[in-house]
Amino acid sequence: MPLLPPPAPRTPRYARVTPAALQMLRRATLAARGAVSASAASRRRQILVRTLRLGLVLGFISVLAVVTIWSFTDEGVRAFMVHLGQSTGVIGGVPRQTERGIAAYDSGNVALAERELDQAAQRYRRSALALVYLARIRAEAGDDARAGQLLSEAVAREPANAAAHRMLGELHLTRARRLVVGKARPRATSSELTAADTNFARAIELDPADRRTRGFHGCVLGMLGRADEARDALAAAGSGPWDDCVSNRAP
Repeated sequence: MPLLPPPAPRTPRYARVTPAALQMLRRATLAARGAVSASAASRRRQILVRTLRLGLVLGFISVLAVVTIWSFTDEGVRAFMVHLGQSTGVIGGVPRQTERGIAAYDSGNVALAERELDQAAQRYRRSALALVYLARIRAEAGDDARAGQLLSEAVAREPANAAAHRMLGELHLTRARRLVVGKARPRATSSELTAADTNFARAIELDPADRRTRGFHGCVLGMLGRADEARDALAAAGSGPWDDCVSNRAP
């Protein structure tokens, strides 16, 4: 039986792909990649634009909120600025509420003055002026104990406040004179006079030109028996309301 001729070899399918087809395939692949890259870049741009828009909106809202707070809480902003300035020494000034309290006191409206000054003293924790006026009101009402507390706090807040030291010295002097009149124990009188001397001396260091401080300091020195110092202080002060206490020497 004759043998059949072997079948003709089959050309592989990939061998039938022409160079032109391969070129087209490469182009299509590159185009697809470009489209994907363009799409990703477009998405990134969209995200960036949205983020910027959101940032602008949030910034506008923040500015609007700050302006609103500034408009409706002017006293709070002013309080913060004064507090910051007094704590750092950058700015000074008297808080508006303290000014209102002082004006009320000067006009004779003690109740309003005390209310305004009390609120100012609580709000402006580094300012002593409101406490000084509150102490004056309490002293005029005969409440020396409360006046002393207020002045001690004023000195603690502002150690360089000459008026606070002077008023605290006057308060101790007033107590000492009462003790002398009441014939109290010498130790108690001496303690009050020593405290008065300390505060007057500090006030003079801070404000050497204050005649009132020098005059009442001379009074204290005279009561302590320091005659030469008292004479010099009174000579520098001149005549004033301190003249009538020079003779009240402590026992």
